[in-house]
Amino acid sequence: IAASRQVGGVWYDLFVAHQIAFPVRSGELTISPAQMQYSVPLALQFFSQEERFSVTSDSGNISVRPVPEDGRPSGFNGAVGTDLSVQRILTPATARAREPVRVSFVVTGKGNVTLWPSPEVTWPAGARAYPDLVEERPDTRDGIVVGTKSFGFSLVPDAVGTLALPAVDYPYYDLGTRSFRVARVPATTLAVAEPTALAEGALPP
Repeated sequence: IAASRQVGGVWYDLFVAHQIAFPVRSGELTISPAQMQYSVPLALQFFSQEERFSVTSDSGNISVRPVPEDGRPSGFNGAVGTDLSVQRILTPATARAREPVRVSFVVTGKGNVTLWPSPEVTWPAGARAYPDLVEERPDTRDGIVVGTKSFGFSLVPDAVGTLALPAVDYPYYDLGTRSFRVARVPATTLAVAEPTALAEGALPP
């Protein structure tokens, strides 16, 4: 309810319904009219007959501009949002040779969570990476879509030692500043221990 007003001794409430739209291409976008149907009782009795009405709003037009070309950084893959950040999570924090480690890149910020692309990752020599689950957690706060999107990978080190994981850049167009920005994950290392010893005993048939 946005407002209330008394008219002729009767209270009326003003309701405002919000919807969030994300254009996916540039050009002219037409918003179709909204339609609402309602009924008005003909008498004050509970089982009174009702008279049905229908009202329709005007249509609207939005001019959608493309993402600018000027200042576009290399590696830009179409990510658009506001105040995006990227975090790398290793599970577990230490690894064993020839055993998988889950590496997740979690993108957090404001915008269309579903359309955020995966970061471009350069994996080090001496390890193999396989794409895993992609998880989305959108939410709406004060009419703004926020949330996180997690890109999972299974990383399998080939040998014992220290595996260097390089930094990862995530270029995006920031709608708040109307400029290109780069969210960055710093480089880190992953300690790789000996593989788990096989249990002694006869192999199953």
